[in-house]
Amino acid sequence: MGVADTKRIRLGILMIDAGLITREELEECLRMSRETGLPVGRMLLVAAKTTETVLQAAVQAQSLLKDGLIDLDTAYGALKIVKDEKRSFENALKQLNVVVEEVKINKLGQLLLASSFVTEEQLEEALAGSASTGLPFGRMLVLNGVINESQLAATLNAQILIRDDKITKEQAIDGLKQARRRQIAVEVPLMEKGFYRVQTRDAIRLGELLSLAGLISESQLLNAVELGLISQKPLGQVLIELNLVTEEILKTALQLQDLVMKGTLRPLQASQVLVHIRETGRSIPEAVAMIERGLTAESIDITLKDFLMTVKTVSNDDIQNAFEVSVNNNQILGRMLLLSGIIDEPTLQAAMRLVFLVKGGLLTIEQAQQAFDYTTRHRATIDEALQELNIQQPKPAI
Repeated sequence: MGVADTKRIRLGILMIDAGLITREELEECLRMSRETGLPVGRMLLVAAKTTETVLQAAVQAQSLLKDGLIDLDTAYGALKIVKDEKRSFENALKQLNVVVEEVKINKLGQLLLASSFVTEEQLEEALAGSASTGLPFGRMLVLNGVINESQLAATLNAQILIRDDKITKEQAIDGLKQARRRQIAVEVPLMEKGFYRVQTRDAIRLGELLSLAGLISESQLLNAVELGLISQKPLGQVLIELNLVTEEILKTALQLQDLVMKGTLRPLQASQVLVHIRETGRSIPEAVAMIERGLTAESIDITLKDFLMTVKTVSNDDIQNAFEVSVNNNQILGRMLLLSGIIDEPTLQAAMRLVFLVKGGLLTIEQAQQAFDYTTRHRATIDEALQELNIQQPKPAI
């Protein structure tokens, strides 16, 4: 089996070839997995075909094979030791005199550990839980209360930027540390340091479009993103495999995403079109025309607020409380303004950085207002504005 093949080796095949389970046992558990919807790894444990220690070792071996850090003979030898002598995979490698050196691999756990989001003990506990339940590793950390959804999203975002060669691992770790300390999106410190620049035109990610249209939840999106990174599959393919979207909806969403990139639609319009197509089966041009003309005669003018109040799920006080929370949350308010097309992303990022500098006592409100005005009029960076206005540059956060 070549190097390219070891990077794609499936967990079940690896366990068979290593003598951990038989092909018949795997096929039985695959059938049970299809019937119950539970992951194959979980079914292997439930059916007592393997132990949690052996399964976790196989997962570790698969990861090292994908990264090219060990060869198949080493993986088979270490897994045999794990099974026969009931040792951990790390001890089995040591017994074989195999040292896996630290290399530049961009795994979620390494980013979280290096960025001080988790401890080694929390990491190991989540890995064990992931192996026994079949849930993605990041999801286990959230369920264990180690990190929250936004921290997982920030780290996954950083992992994607590394994968796409937009930033280095070191830059990602630096950005994540600042994002954690300042409670902001990871892209903000990366852009402030010049590590990463966003596109000036409107753009929307596939997952954001589907989430904005209400077709998938944020938790489902984060789960799919993580699975895609682990399996090296496109997000769309993962969403289909998880039965979260159909191939037709995915195709439509990708077309709408392209229209947003070309400036034909705004992100919020694209999400409305996607919902309309899903509900009515109309084509993209028909759905766009219907939305631009407004509601048809047979349509009922009702908002989400109206509906939730009608079914007595929320009250006026609830709506007011939600509104107050949203307008006082920088991330939520910024996203609302961005998706509504009221401001563009460079303007939003400039404003968010100036808010941080004012809150940190590094600028006065008057200085921030001057810098913002200069930035918007001259399309300059905050640093350029501060320098041009002879405002003392703030020292970078340590």
